[in-house]
Order: sequence, then C-alpha cells, then structure tokens
Amino acid sequence: MFNNPDWSSKNIVTNYNDLAQRSFLKSYYWHSLISLIRSNTFNNPESNILEIGCGPGWISIISKFLSPNCNYYSIDLSSEMINTAKSNATEHGINDIYFSVVNAESLPYSDNSFDLVTSYGVLRLLNNPSKVLKESYRVLKPGGYLYFSDVGNVSSSYQMELMNQIEDSRDKEIMRAAMASALSKDQIYNILKETTIDGWKFYIGNSTDSSEVLKWIRYGYPINKLNSIPSPPQWSVDLSKKWNYITIFK
Repeated sequence: MFNNPDWSSKNIVTNYNDLAQRSFLKSYYWHSLISLIRSNTFNNPESNILEIGCGPGWISIISKFLSPNCNYYSIDLSSEMINTAKSNATEHGINDIYFSVVNAESLPYSDNSFDLVTSYGVLRLLNNPSKVLKESYRVLKPGGYLYFSDVGNVSSSYQMELMNQIEDSRDKEIMRAAMASALSKDQIYNILKETTIDGWKFYIGNSTDSSEVLKWIRYGYPINKLNSIPSPPQWSVDLSKKWNYITIFK
C-alpha cells in the first residue's frame, strides 16, 4: 500500500514536472487533441474549456498551442501545482490561461458554462469522484463533451516489470504510487453508476481507433506534429496502453 504523493510539497511538484516533460508530453498532446476535436472546440473562439486537476499545466498549455482562440480555465487543489503551471505557461509565452486553486467538488462556475471539461490522471486521486463528476456535468453546456483519462489497474507483476525500467528513484516513487491507486474499468463503472445524473450517457474504453485517426488526418488536424515531440521512455509508451478513457456527452 502506497500513499499518494504530497502534491502540496514543492519538491514533489518539481520532481513531477520534470518527469512529465521527460515522459508524458506525447500523451498530453494526444489527450489534448482528442478532447479538442471530439468536442468541436478545435480553434473555435466561442469555446470555454475547463481542465480539472491541471497539475503543472501541460495539457492546457499544449491545448492552447493547438487551439489558441479558445478560453482556457485550469484548476488544481495544490497551490504549488498552480504556481508551477503559471511558470510553465509564461516560459512558453502564454499569459491568458486562467489558472486557479479550486476544489473540483465545488466548482465556482455557473451551470452550462463549458463546451469541454477534461482531466488527465486525476480520477483515482479524488476523495469524492462522484461529486466531481456531478459538478463537471453541471458546468458542461448542453451538447458539451467531458473527457477524463487515467492510468488503469495493472497486475503486480507488470508493476514490477515497469519499475525495473525506471532508473530515477524519484520517478519510481511517483509512478509506484500512481499504479497502486489506479482504478480498474469495473471500479470506474461503479463510480459512474453511483453518480446519479438523469439521462447522461458514458463510455469507458480506448482513446480512439485507427479509422477515427485517419479521418482526422484527412480533415487536416495536426496529428503529424506528434512526430516532432521527443519520444518518451519505453515504459511510458507501454503504460499509455493501459489507460482508461471516460467519454460523456451532455
């Protein structure tokens, strides 16, 4: 049993920010692209986008580069994460993402405010995931899109195999905790079923398929820019295939 990292610790946030840049940028790009395209917010100047649990800000930063005319609101419970996210955005010449410390169980936004609500690697960390999902759905506009993804539950033997591939002890500590708290599809399904919202439809499964990606390429979406992002470690590539993806339309 491993405790989740203390995300209020400046050292841990710094370590995670370093790990994210070395290991997860391609995954962040893919998550950003999928959520922007499917929600029909890609480069739509009327779109409002909320990221829950933004961490060091890379999902929002990448999304801003992909679709600069949207309005981005990015929240996290950790002030250290928000400070790091603001710093990362500033270093990349971005000053119009609204980063703020907010508890996602009580969002300070009006009903039907956002075209897209997205989250990456956060669901397993939530004290009350049903309440956060209800709040996310509340602030989502009719016709809006909610897209959450998180690492899936894996076997202990797989965890050991992956740990052996990670050299940095700080990275091991973070990833060991992530996998120890990971949720299975059945656990996610139960959370969604317990989140009693009339009429909502949800899907748990893979991020996309080859036919959908080919369609996006034909439409001119910047899929090929993935090739310009440095390749992550092999363990990160392997782990990305174990993730769960939650899709909800309102």
